[in-house]
Amino acid sequence: MRYRKNQHLRTAADFSRIRASGSRRECGFFYMYLLHLPEQRPPLRRLGVVASRRVGNAVARNRAKRRLRELFRLEQQHLPSSCDLLLIARKRMARASFADLVRRFHGALRALSREVR
Repeated sequence: MRYRKNQHLRTAADFSRIRASGSRRECGFFYMYLLHLPEQRPPLRRLGVVASRRVGNAVARNRAKRRLRELFRLEQQHLPSSCDLLLIARKRMARASFADLVRRFHGALRALSREVR
């Protein structure tokens, strides 16, 4: 699946809303906030990515953000049909393989789906 322009979260208000109202999960290499939305037509999954200076220099931060966007692109079909997702990179993400990121992502989604029920 593609990561389209309308799937980008951009405003500070969106990021604040997800942090305040969304479910949070610590995944070791990143934090995940997931906010289920009422059904939209068409359904839309949106992503916001954060990599602070703690992650490293600009090269490390941009690499972390690219990896998180790719993770979303490949695994978005596992998310609820209408949701906002915020992924926050952590410093140890630089040491992680992409397979580890995928495994942690799925584990966090399973845990969050159990919380919602």
